[in-house]
Amino acid sequence: MRIFLAGSILLFSVASFGQARRALSLIEKQKYETAFDLLSNVLAKDTTSASIPFVLAKLYLVQDWPQHQLDSAYYFSVRSLFKYDRLGEKDLNRHIKEGFGKTRLLTLKKHIDSLAFEVVKQRRTEIDYQKFIDSHTDAAELDSAIYLRNEQAYLTASSINTLVSYKRFLDKYPKAVDWDKADAKYQKILYKESTKSGRLNTYKTFVDSHPSSPYLKDAIRHIYDIEVGRNTVKSILDFVEQYPNSQASVKAVSLLYHKHLAQENAHSFADKYPKINIGDSLKQVIKNQEKTLLPVWRGSYFQMIDLTQKVIIDSLISVEEKTIDKDFLAVKTQRRYALVSKTGEPFYKSKSFSFVGEEQGFVFLIKKGKTIIVHKNGDVVSGGNKANLVEPFISYKSNGKWGLKSITNIDLLAPNYDSIWTENNLIFLSLKDKVSILTEETLYPALDGKIVDIETKFDEYEWLTDSLLWVESGGKEGLFSEQLEELAPLGKHQIDIAKKGWSIVKKGVVSIPAFSDQSLTQFNENDEWQIGYIKDSLIVKHHYNQLFSPTSASLLGSSAIIMHWADSGYMYLTDTLKFFKPTNYEVKPLLNQDTKVYYYEVIEGKKKRLMNSLGQKLNLPNYKKIIPLNKSFFQLETSKAKQLYTSSGELILDKIEGAALIDNSTISILKDQHFGLIQPYDSIYIEPIYSRKISALADSLWVVSDGNNYGVINSKSDTLLPFFYAEINYWINGLLFVKSDLKWNIYDLKISKFVESGIVSYSSITRKGSPKISFQKGVGIGVFDSEKGLVLKPTFTAINLEGTTEEPYYRAEKYVEEAGLHIMLYYDMAGKQLFQNILNEAAFSSLYGTSEE
Repeated sequence: MRIFLAGSILLFSVASFGQARRALSLIEKQKYETAFDLLSNVLAKDTTSASIPFVLAKLYLVQDWPQHQLDSAYYFSVRSLFKYDRLGEKDLNRHIKEGFGKTRLLTLKKHIDSLAFEVVKQRRTEIDYQKFIDSHTDAAELDSAIYLRNEQAYLTASSINTLVSYKRFLDKYPKAVDWDKADAKYQKILYKESTKSGRLNTYKTFVDSHPSSPYLKDAIRHIYDIEVGRNTVKSILDFVEQYPNSQASVKAVSLLYHKHLAQENAHSFADKYPKINIGDSLKQVIKNQEKTLLPVWRGSYFQMIDLTQKVIIDSLISVEEKTIDKDFLAVKTQRRYALVSKTGEPFYKSKSFSFVGEEQGFVFLIKKGKTIIVHKNGDVVSGGNKANLVEPFISYKSNGKWGLKSITNIDLLAPNYDSIWTENNLIFLSLKDKVSILTEETLYPALDGKIVDIETKFDEYEWLTDSLLWVESGGKEGLFSEQLEELAPLGKHQIDIAKKGWSIVKKGVVSIPAFSDQSLTQFNENDEWQIGYIKDSLIVKHHYNQLFSPTSASLLGSSAIIMHWADSGYMYLTDTLKFFKPTNYEVKPLLNQDTKVYYYEVIEGKKKRLMNSLGQKLNLPNYKKIIPLNKSFFQLETSKAKQLYTSSGELILDKIEGAALIDNSTISILKDQHFGLIQPYDSIYIEPIYSRKISALADSLWVVSDGNNYGVINSKSDTLLPFFYAEINYWINGLLFVKSDLKWNIYDLKISKFVESGIVSYSSITRKGSPKISFQKGVGIGVFDSEKGLVLKPTFTAINLEGTTEEPYYRAEKYVEEAGLHIMLYYDMAGKQLFQNILNEAAFSSLYGTSEE
């Protein structure tokens, strides 16, 4: 049976080869249906031969046959290979001998792969490429098909251009060549759609949700623009705390640093803000904040060097003179203009600009007729035709009107106003003789893209105190605090300042919130006491606090009060110092020249007695008049003479013609038409022998006059300088400027001799250390130091004290007119020459503008 079966299979195989060759012959004769029927019958009987499916594959490739189908051709070519790979050795040899070896089968399959690939290439759809990839898994064109599928998928995603289309591509084809491009577009759309409102919360949400986004830096920058745009210490610190490692944080820290410099020195910054990460660049700026750089001419260009002559910035065409002593420089090189820090690092570059000024780290420039504001952290704000720092924002002028921007260049108010300014941390806007007043917080919503509606406009305003702002509009008055909190709404009333708070008067009714929450029919006060009437009742307070309820009360001078309870009356000097006042006594306050009351006359009939501020009644002679000088002294005038007393009634001087205060403890006296002085508590008395009033020169030094000239005495009346000088001024450390024969001389009281003379004019020059003057003597200029003495002899055309507080120096000039040269000599503060530099007229003019002859 086994022999029969094997023989039968062999017969079928031999017959199959014959039928396969016959079918190929029929195909060549274009008898396609006959060939198909033949092959179908054989295929149904012989399931092992690879030749039959091979010929079927070739038949399905014939384009003239109505049943031509590339997919069927591929199916049978694959099936022929499948059968071939399962043949035994004898059948393999037979297939090879009959011309149906594997090479021929593979060649056909590759041909079909190629044809199928060309078809899908013509269709150019992702689906068709995918079908090819799924079916032709080992085709030579497989990699090309995958590439083209991915390419077509990317083109499809790009044409749709949505988050969904790119997300599908990214997820489905992670190895695609265009994956990065698709991801870039996906990230861009994701960022735009996530933040399309432009509001702060959307940027914050994006940063939190997408920490790896390529747009993270941009999102943080927008947060910076909005939050740091408030330009407050708190807003900057909050931003730095939230985004400490961002580039925007570096800018924020720099902004904070320059705000800090407006109040404190550079080296205290790190101590004040220990939690802040100060970058290396800013550390260098801080380190060099007080470093001095000075320009020197090298024949065809300038260099900026330090005091050791180390070159910091090289090859400059010009240096803006106004910036030489600042912590930055405005310079011009061969190619550009630049703003440069003292470390030599530029923080702004441009083809051209002109320097205007600098304030709190903001540098104001003019560029092509427009104002540009550059912060030293590199931020740039466009400022219209003109701009000013209006803390915490920037006002700018455009087409004749003013608007407002943040320091991060966000428009806050359109340029519709006649002017914009600040007072007491409030922002004022004027338009057509009307004024609007805002807090900076009012404009915070504008930083976040919201419209700020400004309606309230006033006709007038006035600061009653630093914390009370009075306004008027249409005949109505109102009152605000310094934070613009409404204290009194606009109304037909009169608002005025009280000793504490304010008062409002309307139709005879007075409201004083600090005194009472009830309306008053009348209110009076002096420096100490307040009296208010509420209908038929009376309230008295001392400094708006302690409450008294007398039956009647009346103010007495600037600090006392008389109160009655039934038939008893009392005079109060303070809330605890009181005296019984009989009804037949009259008390009269005595005002000094400052309208203060320190003394009171107690009058009983024709009898008068003086009482001081402690309530002491003084035993004095009969007098015509009391002239209070201050709390400690008064002058008493009798019918015969004037006398000087202490507040306790002690006689100091008798028989004088007059007395006047020089200061609280020093009294100028006039006797026999001559002047003297007395300091009673220090037992100092200078006889009244001088023709003009004595004036204080310094501690225990006095300028006196004989009528024509002036001299100097001490408190013991010893003559230190005789009556020889037309003018005497005290300088410092015992040095005096004295003038005679139209020339000034410097006299040193410590050594009792002149240390410089013949000075035509002088002016103070200051830096850290002892006071100094530059002075002209003859035609030369020199420098005199109050501690070191003569530092530079008066042999120079001009001398300037320059440099920083920590590293000052003298720049002295000698001008050689014949040669047109300016010899610049540089000296330290002790007068030691550091080096010199020679400039021609062009170089000098470039640096300093005009000659300093």
